Amino acid sequence: MDSQVHERSPGTTIRSSTTSTISFEESLHGIEQEHEQFTQWPAFTVEEDYKKRFNRNTIMSTAAAVSTSIFFPTRSHEPVDTTILRRIGRMFTRLPIRNVSWLVASLFSIGSALFVANAFFLLLPLIAPQTDFAGEVAYATPGSSVFGTLLFSFGGWAGWLEGLNWKRGGAATTLEGVTIEVLELSAKERKLKDEEAVQETTSTSDSDSDSTTGSFASRQPPLHLTDGPRATTQQLADEAMASPTATWQPALIGDDAFIWWPTMQQYRRVYWNEKTFNAGLTQWLGTIVFAVATITAVPGVADLTNTNIFYYANLLPATFGGFLFLIAAIFQMGAAQEKWYLPRPLQLDWQIGFWNAIGSVGFTLAGALFYPGTAALSLQATLASFWGSWAYLIGSLLQWYLVMGNYP
Repeated sequence: MDSQVHERSPGTTIRSSTTSTISFEESLHGIEQEHEQFTQWPAFTVEEDYKKRFNRNTIMSTAAAVSTSIFFPTRSHEPVDTTILRRIGRMFTRLPIRNVSWLVASLFSIGSALFVANAFFLLLPLIAPQTDFAGEVAYATPGSSVFGTLLFSFGGWAGWLEGLNWKRGGAATTLEGVTIEVLELSAKERKLKDEEAVQETTSTSDSDSDSTTGSFASRQPPLHLTDGPRATTQQLADEAMASPTATWQPALIGDDAFIWWPTMQQYRRVYWNEKTFNAGLTQWLGTIVFAVATITAVPGVADLTNTNIFYYANLLPATFGGFLFLIAAIFQMGAAQEKWYLPRPLQLDWQIGFWNAIGSVGFTLAGALFYPGTAALSLQATLASFWGSWAYLIGSLLQWYLVMGNYP
């Protein structure tokens, strides 16, 4: 095959018809024209990205700290020395959901407010019929009663748990210049103590020793002298547990010491003679009985035109439930007194029981005064429900205020 020879003179450029030489810049320019332009790199540095992430983590940490301070605040064993307004402010800024005392106070406060509204709806048609509004009888009156009773039921259950765990959260007291600290046992250790107590009671040979030191060991947490030797005598232990200067606190929900139900041995040895426990138990039973009256009063549930149903399914549980509330309030006042015959009206915990007792009398009369069936007594029964709900609301708010005294 003959080869073609291309001659060129110096200074001339020969381009082939089949190949072309293009510069790198021209290639880039062509690509830019096809795709318009390259994607730009983010206009920030690595340091700026780190700062943004750090700020997000800081915000999340701050939000977690705020939620912890609101819902899981630290509880002090001694009342915090603050002004009245600051403590009232903490009632709206601290929501210690693990504290059963706070649950009792808040639930009964809101429930009592609903019962105040319910009594108001019942009272208006009697004293001012022109103020009736659409849906008052069908929705407002039964709705406020049902939701109030529901909150009372949860509050009564929380009151039972409060009495059950009242002395399981630890306490500190002073006896003859020596600080005595009550140490808590875990649930497993308490169970072992109960089992040991059962073995001791079944043994006749150890009955005498069980009546001295063994009985107290199974009934109460151990005592520890922070500034001296370990307290082991029965007299020292009894005086410490009965000391009026002790600031008892219930165990928090979720703690090892918190229990949901007592064993029979615990009930016999610890709770059956404990006023705080009996107050919570009686109040819980009262809410259960009172709920029967509320359910039967809902329109369409029961035929209240039937005298027997009205008396025995509505008025009787309403009256008996209010009476149980009264017994619980008496237990509350008794727990706040050093002697059963010496009231302590200047003590806030005694005032709580006192106002609860007034409210309980109102709830009891709200059911009992309907029995004669006269118009005058029916009006007084409705008025009793009104002022009784207000009294219970005052007692519940005072308890709420008292609980917040241990939260800084």
